[in-house]
Amino acid sequence: MDIIIRLFLRLKSFFHTYVNINISNDMTVPGVITPYGKMVYFSSEEKKIFVKSLTAWEMDVYLLLLEGYTVMEISHKLHIGYIVANKYQKSICRKLKINTRSEIIMNYRDIGAG
Repeated sequence: MDIIIRLFLRLKSFFHTYVNINISNDMTVPGVITPYGKMVYFSSEEKKIFVKSLTAWEMDVYLLLLEGYTVMEISHKLHIGYIVANKYQKSICRKLKINTRSEIIMNYRDIGAG
């Protein structure tokens, strides 16, 4: 199973590839491989629900992250401290079920503000 997932993650196409991954003999999970090779298990509708769960401040930071701003640039632009902006980013990642700032751009660019 690990080998199959690694092969899918290495795929780099310009279209989303919809796949079914067998987790075990009796369980199959639908997934999407993004154009960047990242495996995502959430549909567009699920992502929109995640984005709508963000607070107003988190939404401001989220939109700036989508534009490619760094946390330091966001803190200056929104006139908040770096630590506060970083906490918002961590909260956003937790709510959107991702790990890094680059995953926000890769997985949520097509969703935008929801």
